[in-house]
Amino acid sequence: MKIFDTVPFFVRLYEPSLAFLHNYQRAFSNTFKSYRKYHCKNTTEQKEFALSEYAIDHIERVHKEIIPIIERTARAYEEQYSLVFPISVQLIVGVYGSNAYAEREVVPNITFALEQLPADEESLSIIVAHELGHVAHHMLTDQKGCDWGGMMWQDPRISAFQEGAAMYFSKQIVSGLPDFKYFSFDAQKDDGYQKALTLLPGIARAFLKDLQQQSSTQMVREWFSIRGGEQFEIPRLGYVIGEQFVATEIERLGGERALTLWTEPNFLQYMNSWLEEVCENEFKNRS
Repeated sequence: MKIFDTVPFFVRLYEPSLAFLHNYQRAFSNTFKSYRKYHCKNTTEQKEFALSEYAIDHIERVHKEIIPIIERTARAYEEQYSLVFPISVQLIVGVYGSNAYAEREVVPNITFALEQLPADEESLSIIVAHELGHVAHHMLTDQKGCDWGGMMWQDPRISAFQEGAAMYFSKQIVSGLPDFKYFSFDAQKDDGYQKALTLLPGIARAFLKDLQQQSSTQMVREWFSIRGGEQFEIPRLGYVIGEQFVATEIERLGGERALTLWTEPNFLQYMNSWLEEVCENEFKNRS
């Protein structure tokens, strides 16, 4: 695993101007390609907002904390799952789009945008474990001989399963914390997790309805974005759906089988059946 770090360049040369941000992103154009395409509008207005919000001291604190956390977390995955990550981890300063993301690859590289990350060690540890959990999930799936070419990447049920698996892995690597922290990525506040569990039958019904009526882009915003969650006033409810599905299937099938269910040709219908069951039955609170 290699860490590709553009943050010292940003901090050392920072000046509050659009020209600076343009030159910074151009200097690392390959690094920012996916960020601009999938994870941030990156408009002039967004850049102007970022220039008004940047706190260089905070960025430097996060930068100091996150590198040893990444290295420690990678070692934990190697010890627990015998996985050595053949990836690059990129550290950037974005313009307040996504705080972290895995690339759209079979074995995905990871990017962390430091201006959006918390500076405390516990929250950072959860976020890092979650993103590396995506890599672990893909690697373990690939070992099973997955037909990646047939994967329905745009389907929200696939996204929910991926996020649920990453939440599961983060609980194994950074263990013993209240469940809400693995959802909110915040050491201080619940952010709606407990409420979501009590509302899960209604949430499952709404998710199934949106699968029929909404585009994948609309569902990504409503169910997976921090800026979504209009229906229940809780963002990222797709994570909760995925987490509860993964927890149910691990209990029923065991970890290895449950985490690779998406390789099966009937997976989407299988998840539909689970969602319909949740709609019909009161779901036990797992907290």
